[in-house]
Amino acid sequence: MLLDQRAQAPFTFEDIYAAAGSGKLVELLLKIDDSGVIELWARDPTERAEAERAFADAAEALRGREIRKTGIGDNALGGAKRWWPTSRL
Repeated sequence: MLLDQRAQAPFTFEDIYAAAGSGKLVELLLKIDDSGVIELWARDPTERAEAERAFADAAEALRGREIRKTGIGDNALGGAKRWWPTSRL
């Protein structure tokens, strides 16, 4: 998945907030779904709607606090550090 590669995200935080505000955040996240995981549940209208609301709530919690809450700046994905210790996986 693109997240694992720490590649530059094809969108910004502002893109995320705009997509969340217009109910298109799942559609935006599908752009990074090279594994097909998001696509699996996004096909179900009920699951997609629930995920849309949950992701929009999460995005709103980050608004204005991106660097402090995620430890990254402009890249919405790439600089994120894993929160779990790799030696315990």
